[in-house]
Amino acid sequence: MSAVASFATLAGISAVLAILAGGVIYLISDARRREQKLLATAYTAAGTRAISSTTAPQNSTFVSSGRSGYFSRSASIAASTGADCAACLASAVGSLSGPLHGGAPARVLPMLDAVAESGDPDRYVADLLARGERIMGFGHRVYRAEDPRARVLRRTAREIGAPRLEAAEKLEKAALAELQARKPDRVLATNVEFWSAVVLDYAQVPPELFTPLFASARVAGWSAHVMEQKREGRLIRPSAKYIGPAPRDASAVNGGSPTS
Repeated sequence: MSAVASFATLAGISAVLAILAGGVIYLISDARRREQKLLATAYTAAGTRAISSTTAPQNSTFVSSGRSGYFSRSASIAASTGADCAACLASAVGSLSGPLHGGAPARVLPMLDAVAESGDPDRYVADLLARGERIMGFGHRVYRAEDPRARVLRRTAREIGAPRLEAAEKLEKAALAELQARKPDRVLATNVEFWSAVVLDYAQVPPELFTPLFASARVAGWSAHVMEQKREGRLIRPSAKYIGPAPRDASAVNGGSPTS
């Protein structure tokens, strides 16, 4: 079986799994609806104790999730309010879909096209950063060195002879050099989103399906987080510290004396 056929088969399997996961989600949601009275009783007995991300007990999903991503925490937080499973998973999908997370791979390909067209990756990267835009596929909130998954996918792209390999390697080299020069005190290395885009493109997966594939692999984990949080029966209340302007007189605010 050719590499393209193999990847196409994997994509098909992922789609089937996503459909099956949808059925599982429906069954879980239906079961949870039948448990609403029991959950309400549990919440009442517990006094709906609010906890913050800084004071949560160690058995709380919000703390124990570890390297689970913003989207798992979104599902857990929604579940802690008593929301049904479908709403919790929708929350996770929303967090995952953003361009700074699971939505990044689809935005890598236009950059590779621009580099291939211009033939000057150094200039392209410099101009991109000068406009205040981000280089998609670089930096990570957890990994302070190269994302190990990126290393594996880079090797895979070379082994299969991905058509965008040359442009990707040129862009990666230029981006790493420019980021190091601009922010020498920070490690902004290649992450999994960059090279996953190259490999998925080789497999002829449409860019609009990159993030859904990313999500389908996480539905089971999200569901586990939701069920765990339902068992906890405790409200997660993420904390925040206000760092804005000090108290002001109403006349000092534009709404008090509008100038336009």
